[in-house]
Amino acid sequence: MTLTDYLLYDLSKSHTTRLAAKAAAEPHIIDELWDIAISDAEPENWRAAWVIKGIWEQQPQLIVPWHIQMIEMLPKLTKEGVKREFLKIISETPLPTDEVLLGVLLNTCFQWLATPAEPIAIKIHSMNILQQISHHVPEIIPELCTTIEVAMQEGSAGIVNRGSRTLQALRKQRH
Repeated sequence: MTLTDYLLYDLSKSHTTRLAAKAAAEPHIIDELWDIAISDAEPENWRAAWVIKGIWEQQPQLIVPWHIQMIEMLPKLTKEGVKREFLKIISETPLPTDEVLLGVLLNTCFQWLATPAEPIAIKIHSMNILQQISHHVPEIIPELCTTIEVAMQEGSAGIVNRGSRTLQALRKQRH
């Protein structure tokens, strides 16, 4: 079976965990997973991204070398599942110190948070990343608060809940 066959074989957490363990044991597989994740092949792309997140959960050091590429790829991503998995990883790793990468992250997350059609998980991960950035770049707080308030007006209960908590934290941070 090819890696693509394995990705399509079963859609379960246990299967994904097994694939992640196999890739962690054979790191060259991560290269293949990356290529599939950033491709237009659906559903293979988001399943590959899901396995990459699984590797990161088991052995984050194997995914650290891909962190910069993940951030660089964000503006080019169109597939919701890939966005979601990459944002989840990025939201739980230290922010880049490179200003260009931080700018890519800032712009992309603001765009996705402000886009009504983006799924809840993408908006929430974007909000989390922007809140992290606000600790280093407090000048974004007013715009972030406004963007969150607009997203809450258009959003689901999940967005309203997370938005309220984030706004409260941002207001504390400002004072």
